[in-house]
Amino acid sequence: VGATRDAVDLGYYPGEYQIGQTGVTVSPDVYIGLGVSGAIQHTSGMQTAKKVIIVNNDEDAPIFEIADLGVVGDLFAIAPELVEEINKRK
Repeated sequence: VGATRDAVDLGYYPGEYQIGQTGVTVSPDVYIGLGVSGAIQHTSGMQTAKKVIIVNNDEDAPIFEIADLGVVGDLFAIAPELVEEINKRK
């Protein structure tokens, strides 16, 4: 689990979860970004992920440029279905 700077600043996650220029760099096999806009400060910390899956309601969000799979939609509607599908495939 990782977080954007905004999520950390708003108190949703502690600072050690922050990914990006002012956080940590991660290189997962699969990066799933929910509501991530694609600010360079964040993407610099996850750009070496092997596969990038993004859910964002803004079809023009810059994060889609680096996504292997992008879904335009409400993360609160899509995330539960995504988690269910991932759990089926474990």
